[in-house]
Amino acid sequence: MRVGWAFLQTFTTQVFQSVASILTGVLIARALGPTGQGFYAVFAAAIGLGVVAASVGQFEGNVLTSASREGAGRILLVRSIILCILTGLMLVGTIPVWTRAVPGVMRWMAPFFICVLALEVFASLIRGINLGQHHIVAYNLTMLLQRFCYLIAVGGLGRRRSLGAVWLRAGVGHSRAGCGRGQPSFFR
Repeated sequence: MRVGWAFLQTFTTQVFQSVASILTGVLIARALGPTGQGFYAVFAAAIGLGVVAASVGQFEGNVLTSASREGAGRILLVRSIILCILTGLMLVGTIPVWTRAVPGVMRWMAPFFICVLALEVFASLIRGINLGQHHIVAYNLTMLLQRFCYLIAVGGLGRRRSLGAVWLRAGVGHSRAGCGRGQPSFFR
């Protein structure tokens, strides 16, 4: 049995992605503590669900279209950019509606959520184009780059200890506001 280069490259990329994801999880756990991990879990689940909903089947469409037509990559790239921008604009326009369903301690994250979701939609659509055109190297690098960007962002914020402080100040601190001392714990 002959193992191809694309298989070995994808396998190696998956191993590195797993390591990056595990390290990111450890950093999040260390920086946020139990309360912050719950906030992060809700945030990550909302991003995952949002990507599926916002991409409206375009990932699969990009794979099929770019596989069947040689020059479709550029057109699909423009469509992906437009969908990314529309996702961001739609979320910005509906902030008053969807933030009502979000607990008050997490509402401060709305701008961050919008940026991450729009970029995740774009990354997903780019991966679909690469997969359809059999650009396995580009597909794998996109996946790997995404994981390492998360690792660097979380590690950088966690190293400065601002990640835990931001989550706790914005979340737990505001939830204790008005507990009889007249000033939210955020300012103490």
